[in-house]
Amino acid sequence: MPRQAAGALLFARGDHDTAEVRDSINATEPDQLYGLIALALVLHYPGKRSGLCMRCGVTWPCEQVRLAFRLREGF
Repeated sequence: MPRQAAGALLFARGDHDTAEVRDSINATEPDQLYGLIALALVLHYPGKRSGLCMRCGVTWPCEQVRLAFRLREGF
């Protein structure tokens, strides 16, 4: 059963605890980490002419992109 459906089921039945519903709806830690990696790769991109990171202003790939790639390789 998908997480959100499980949380909705607990809430509809009435035998829930607020923390239990919140935990059943929230994404797991690996899901959140993968989302942050994707966000870093979207926000930190090279300029077409300058070759600098458009977010940091340093030579691309910047430290954030390098870290995101290293974390991604860990999956």
